[in-house]
Amino acid sequence: MGKLQEMMAVIAQADQWRMMEGLLGIELVPSKAIRSPLRQGDEHPSFNAWKGKDGKVRWKDFAMENGDIYHLIMELRGCNFRQAVAEAYDLASGGLVKPAPSGKLYIPPRPHVYAHITAYGRDWDECDQRYWSKYGIGPKEAKEGALMTVGSARVVTGKRPDGYTIRHFDSSPLYAWWFQDGIEARYKLYRPLHHERAFRFISNSKREDIYGLKQFQKNKPGILVGGQKDALVSRHMWECNAASFNSEGMLPDENMVMAIMMRCSKLFILYDSDKAGRTNQARIVQQYPFITPLSFDHPLVKDPADLMEHRSDGSVMDIIEKIRREIHR
Repeated sequence: MGKLQEMMAVIAQADQWRMMEGLLGIELVPSKAIRSPLRQGDEHPSFNAWKGKDGKVRWKDFAMENGDIYHLIMELRGCNFRQAVAEAYDLASGGLVKPAPSGKLYIPPRPHVYAHITAYGRDWDECDQRYWSKYGIGPKEAKEGALMTVGSARVVTGKRPDGYTIRHFDSSPLYAWWFQDGIEARYKLYRPLHHERAFRFISNSKREDIYGLKQFQKNKPGILVGGQKDALVSRHMWECNAASFNSEGMLPDENMVMAIMMRCSKLFILYDSDKAGRTNQARIVQQYPFITPLSFDHPLVKDPADLMEHRSDGSVMDIIEKIRREIHR
């Protein structure tokens, strides 16, 4: 049994109701709605939690999807699944946060940088070309879009203070989405071909980090998309500014949105065409109605990267060109 599976086994045996109370810092009543911890300024109780027959605790935000304790941590922290498991393990091991004395909902501040990552670059090679060419991305587009080809990366965490190394292989190439350089380098390591989805991303990025923002060009339209790959592809495909947040399910605060608006002529949003993507897009547009929503419906594709991959299909190319006209109108 691997380390992640061992941690999940401990979590499965723990009192997940008490874990969720510790995470939110408030005493919960089963199925009683409270103000959502996932959306700032929620004026009406719209979030509740309950324990299923299988013993697992689940939650639902009426403006979003439902999920388990892992999904809640991912939404709160803007982190990936592996990082959510690590935090849930801390809670299961006794690292609980006491409820606020006032009894009001309080999300305790926690450091969001879960790892120190040192990434060592390498040259673009044939395996990179094989993977990225279907998305119209070559070494020039990757460099302009802050995608780093990585030979190896050293990761140091609180759980692994001695650190460990992740290496590039032709069968499992390694990349890093770059957020900031200097004193604190922040990356999201990306292994798109890893056989376990939970291990495809390792990140030390912060909730407020916006991928693609540093590459914005003034007086160009901008588009918000659901992920870093979609942003890289959109930037090239539609010749516009493109950005993504740490999580498609995250509702950005006003400072984040204004930072984007100040750097582009107008702003669009195009999240995945599945149910979750459309729900998350609708939440952002409801909060920020000056963002123009875009959409498409096609059985072969659900996001901008899919559009580029299937551009040889005439009906897909029609969608690409229609969106291009809307962005540059």
